[in-house]
Amino acid sequence: MSFPAYEEYNDSGVDWLGRVPDHWDVVPLKFLVATRGGGTPSKTNKKYWDNGLVPWASSKDLKVELLDDTIDHITQFAVEDDAAELVDAGSLLVVVRGMILAHTFPVVKLLVPMAINQDLKALTPKEQLDPDYLSWMLRGSSRETLDRVDEAAHGTKVLRMDSWLRTLFAIPPLDEQEAISAFLDVETAKIDALVSEQRRLIELLKEKRQAVISHAVTKGLNPEAPMKPSGIPWPIEIPEHWEVSQLRRKMELQRGVDITKDEQIEGDVPVVSSGGISSYHNQAIVDAPGVVLGRKGSVGSIHYIEKDYWPHDTTLYVKEFRGNLPRFLYYKMCSMDLASYDTGSSNPTLNRNVLHPVRVPWPPLYEQEEIVEHLDSVFAEFDTLEAEAGLAIELLQERRTALISAAVTGKIDVRAFANRETT
Repeated sequence: MSFPAYEEYNDSGVDWLGRVPDHWDVVPLKFLVATRGGGTPSKTNKKYWDNGLVPWASSKDLKVELLDDTIDHITQFAVEDDAAELVDAGSLLVVVRGMILAHTFPVVKLLVPMAINQDLKALTPKEQLDPDYLSWMLRGSSRETLDRVDEAAHGTKVLRMDSWLRTLFAIPPLDEQEAISAFLDVETAKIDALVSEQRRLIELLKEKRQAVISHAVTKGLNPEAPMKPSGIPWPIEIPEHWEVSQLRRKMELQRGVDITKDEQIEGDVPVVSSGGISSYHNQAIVDAPGVVLGRKGSVGSIHYIEKDYWPHDTTLYVKEFRGNLPRFLYYKMCSMDLASYDTGSSNPTLNRNVLHPVRVPWPPLYEQEEIVEHLDSVFAEFDTLEAEAGLAIELLQERRTALISAAVTGKIDVRAFANRETT
């Protein structure tokens, strides 16, 4: 859908705004909003924190556009003791310090009163500025805002308020602000619904992938194969020519080797941590192909490595495949809920001595090859579908950003559309 432009424009004199409708004003942010900061009540005073019910927002909470609760809470005593102040519902929160500003400028509307920490600022609009328009205006100017982000001495990203408040914005009359907000509410909701559909597709593909793996490595590919009792809790039956064996008889797991960032020398050898490839070094200590499990951190994650590599101390890697196909062993590990074998310490850890005795169904080598070929073929199609869904999400999000920017800078005239949607 395309939208008309306004009839008359003037040059705003501002590079990022360009030409704006001739009846709009161009105003510094400092004349449009009032700002409030926050802080952290003393962590040593338990009265401020124990069993607290008052929401206390930090940047980790700003992953939504509407906020009604937070991860952390403080007590009413902290508020009454002036260790924290409540920000009114309807205010907007923005991040002014933190690494998230390296790529994202969150703008969040409060649905309930709450306190905020020192990395955030609360904004409330002054007269003749619609609160909803303010939120869209700030989102539509995120690129310009991120261009103003500086770096503190310790490397943290910081948005200097004195500089940001001098930013010039295009402000239409109040009724037009309301029309633009109504338009964006409707159109972005449509885009968000399409994004949700694509994300759901990706989740369904992941669930389907897991189901396909599980069936293939526990039942095989032949639905007509004669079955026999497995003698283990799951699966109850397996093909009668398969065996049930302890994992230690099919492979040997070994703990990875620690290497610090300072010890690494630039190269093309992947250093594999629990979450996957984390960096590159100039020396490998294990030959490819590799099957690597998350030992601590991302416990139970599984990675297939196609070149010689260095397994980090946070992993377990397959040292010996004992004549089995590495790729099949990778799929076999993917079928297991490895996180459930956590040793139960305060820091979740996967112990090879717990995994080695586990009894699992195991097919002969020729069937391992058939299963791997089948799964690789099926998942090539899944990968294509996931990539297409990911690209669709990216394009929809770009469309959303462009639409907001066009509306709040006056590049499109949505007054007639907004009136149709609200009547």
